Amino acid sequence: MAERENGHDPAIGRYYLLQLVRVACAAVVLIGGMVMTGTIDAPAWLGALALVAGAAGFFTLPNRLARRWRTPDA
Repeated sequence: MAERENGHDPAIGRYYLLQLVRVACAAVVLIGGMVMTGTIDAPAWLGALALVAGAAGFFTLPNRLARRWRTPDA
């Protein structure tokens, strides 16, 4: 069971942080797509970079955070 400090379960905060990371990366992908289509006036290479970085972060960052928070084998 999760460690509780003063009735607060740290897993809840970690869950919401994982979701925040996912939403932020998805927003970066959308902004990159908007730059690539010309909706936002910026260089196309910047849009491509944002698109790739956001997609990579979306699929890797939550897994890395979860692995870091995993309970160590005793």
